[in-house]
Amino acid sequence: MSKVSVIEATKLTGTSKTTIYSDMEKGILSFELDLKGRKRVDVAELQRVYGLKQQPNGNPHKQNGKPVTETVGHHRTPENTESETVSLLKSHIEHLETEINVAREREKNLMELLKREQEQTHQLMLPAPKKRRWKFRDIFRLT
Repeated sequence: MSKVSVIEATKLTGTSKTTIYSDMEKGILSFELDLKGRKRVDVAELQRVYGLKQQPNGNPHKQNGKPVTETVGHHRTPENTESETVSLLKSHIEHLETEINVAREREKNLMELLKREQEQTHQLMLPAPKKRRWKFRDIFRLT
């Protein structure tokens, strides 16, 4: 299908420019850059995400001589966005919980290492044991 500018996309879908740009930033709506660096969106992508208010060529369907602006395709209803948000947040929470578990395990290992190092340092700081004198030295003294 054809690629349209963001302004044309707002006219086709009935959404605002800020919504389209924010969905582009979030990765919900894919786009391409043209040779001049402007963002272009495929009409099929607009229909997938928002649905279209009118035909891509600008000619709406006519019924009884009046234009019909039916919305076609998938709409982002509050129920859909809430369920998507909930599932996204749940996956984010699971990811954070695994990171916490990894951090706790790392802390446990580091504390064990620190304890071993402290014990070794303590052993090194103890005074050397006294040399034992030979017991029978006084007995066998040659004087």
